[in-house]
Amino acid sequence: MLKIFNKYLFFFILYTGTCFALENQLEQELFSKLICPVCSGQSLFESNHPVATAIKLEIHEMAQDGYSKEEIIFFLKNKYSSDILPARYNPRWIMLILSGISLLIFLLKKIKEY
Repeated sequence: MLKIFNKYLFFFILYTGTCFALENQLEQELFSKLICPVCSGQSLFESNHPVATAIKLEIHEMAQDGYSKEEIIFFLKNKYSSDILPARYNPRWIMLILSGISLLIFLLKKIKEY
C-alpha cells in the first residue's frame, strides 16, 4: 500500500512541476541526460509534457526495482526509439561540410582565373 502511495505521490509531484530534490543519483542523471521524445531538445528534467512525465515515472519505478543505468536506457530506447538519447557526434556531417567548403573554394578560384 505504501509503495502505491509513493508511486502516486511521485507522479503528482512530477506532473505539477514542483521542484524537489531527487533522492536517487541514477534518476537525476537519467532525467538530465535523456531527451523528451516530444519536446524539441528539452531534457526530461526540463520538460513537463505528459509523455516526459510518464518516462520519469518509468525511470523512477525501474530505479526503485534495482535496474542498472544501462538496463533502463536499453528499455527506454526500445520503447521510445533513439529519440530519447542525446545527439552524438557524427563524422559524416563533418565530411559533408568540409566537402562543401572545398567545392566553394575551388569554384571561387576558377571564377577568379576566368
